[in-house]
Amino acid sequence: MGKHSFAMLQLCNTATIMIKEDSSPYERDTTLFHELAHLHYSPPDNLATIFVSRDNLSYKQMEASIEWIGRKVRADPTLLRHAVLAFGLEPYVYDQASYQAFNNLVRQPALPILESFLMMD
Repeated sequence: MGKHSFAMLQLCNTATIMIKEDSSPYERDTTLFHELAHLHYSPPDNLATIFVSRDNLSYKQMEASIEWIGRKVRADPTLLRHAVLAFGLEPYVYDQASYQAFNNLVRQPALPILESFLMMD
């Protein structure tokens, strides 16, 4: 396995989220929101039990729920913009949510057809 360097994000002096620095922008953001969902929805007194019993069904169900919540919240352009900028991360455009969040911050080539496609619902 290769050696990874990690970006560490400090949260109110209570938790640290580590994200591989060589992650793609999408992977970085989904990891950030996944870990934020853990912090919000996982009771701290259950964390030790969860990490010991990764093979049990309730852990897998909780992990799937956390993943879904993290991805759902990351898809909100306002929340994506706030989280990325609040943690001092580089904004990137890689999908519709990130386009809506960072279009005015990220310099990118002009693609008029992309504009009309992204605005369709």
